[in-house]
Amino acid sequence: MSSTTYTIERAKTGRSACKKCKEKIGKGELRLGVLVEKEPYNMQSWYHPACFTLPRKLKSEGITAESFVHDMLEDASKEQDILSNSNQVQELIAQIGAKPDKKAAIKGEDGTGGGGSNKIDRIKANLLSAGNDENEPPKKKIKLSKDDMEEMDLYNIYRTHNIDGLKDFMRWNNQQVSGTKDLLLVKCIDGHKKGRLGLCPSCEKGRLKIDNVQGEQAICNGYYDEDMATRIPCTYKMPLSEAPRFHPWYTEKPSEEEMEEMKQMTKPSSGKGAASGGSLDGDIADATTKLCNLVESK
Repeated sequence: MSSTTYTIERAKTGRSACKKCKEKIGKGELRLGVLVEKEPYNMQSWYHPACFTLPRKLKSEGITAESFVHDMLEDASKEQDILSNSNQVQELIAQIGAKPDKKAAIKGEDGTGGGGSNKIDRIKANLLSAGNDENEPPKKKIKLSKDDMEEMDLYNIYRTHNIDGLKDFMRWNNQQVSGTKDLLLVKCIDGHKKGRLGLCPSCEKGRLKIDNVQGEQAICNGYYDEDMATRIPCTYKMPLSEAPRFHPWYTEKPSEEEMEEMKQMTKPSSGKGAASGGSLDGDIADATTKLCNLVESK
């Protein structure tokens, strides 16, 4: 006979990894724990709240995200202040309950599906209408914008990389690396076109990332304050098109000096869409050239 306990707490270190997305859970970030006690051993798993899915057994018993948080989730934080915060409780309910439709979330063998799929599906549809997808017959052609054409070109380049390769691009640009292949493609295409996502305009210290559901918003989950030794939460959201950016976007591994410079950046380049050290169009062209060379060298 086994028993399962569900807890919520702040990560004590940055060593634990989310069982779902496999990414590290930052020190001070909220993590949802699942402890299965069964003789002769216990099994502990950790999740980002947004990555956790209610088990099928609980759903069959009528448990919802709201009843799960209120009735089953235990506050294991030292201060016991997570579930006593009504705003935090509502955020947890929203994160656990905000799962895509089952059919939309099914992944293929290449790891696609889930967050970002809507945008990738739109790009694929544009490829078909333009007759640029070798695997499908062309559909009735429609007039595509310059922006659509650019996204198609970038998609054709980035899709040649596997998930690990796409994550390398995110690491080289000091960006969040979690997500399915579709979401990582969205992140790479967005970063290549517009630049690296900057810091949150609200808390001014948290790193923005693209939301894992639709891939249309920039969100902030807060940051870890070293002086206070605690995680400072933030739930700020904004349209992705309005998010602050840093330039350039790296398509090859930056030097140690460039990596350090990225970490020290706190304010985006002056002027909306401006790029440090030259024009935005110039930076994009340079990044695209390096990316094409990288693909051709494989």
